[in-house]
Amino acid sequence: MKPQHTLIAFSLFVGCNGSEKDTGTEDTGTAEAFAPTAGSWSFGDTEYATDECNLENNAASSPTVIDALIFTLANVSETELTLTNPAGLEYTCSLDGMTMTCDTSSETEIETYNDLDGNVVIDTDGNPVDPDATRTISIQAVGTFTDSDTATYAATVTGDCAGADCDELATDWGISEMPCTSTYSGTFTLQ
Repeated sequence: MKPQHTLIAFSLFVGCNGSEKDTGTEDTGTAEAFAPTAGSWSFGDTEYATDECNLENNAASSPTVIDALIFTLANVSETELTLTNPAGLEYTCSLDGMTMTCDTSSETEIETYNDLDGNVVIDTDGNPVDPDATRTISIQAVGTFTDSDTATYAATVTGDCAGADCDELATDWGISEMPCTSTYSGTFTLQ
């Protein structure tokens, strides 16, 4: 299985919510809360600052792939919103002012996997390799809106592995040591 954690992570790297609007009345301390526009959003200008997990060189998590993804932003309230990635996975993110924070973690027993080029890794008999490995991925994404249609984001992905074949998988994915951490950032805009 290819490290699809990056696809999950990308749906989390967006910001929203938070400033006050002028209501046209005297200041009574009850200003209307900011809300991002619901709809389709995409990433742009993605850059890796650190990349111990070698995500930038992975066929599923290069900046070009991240910037091509479209997410649906919906269910906006004063304290949360949901993001749905292209695979249909939905994430609930918290809102505090104009800042959105999305935290997720997953643990997956790897039954087959792909190399950095996206090719299924096979054994000498031509069968997909079934490694003894369980992958754990943790992602935190923080986004900050500049207005209701524009945000910037920063994300941290931490990967780890447990099992006898983890070193082999890390080598196939171009990772020198586990656990690993990668950070990247960019823009998030309404389409």
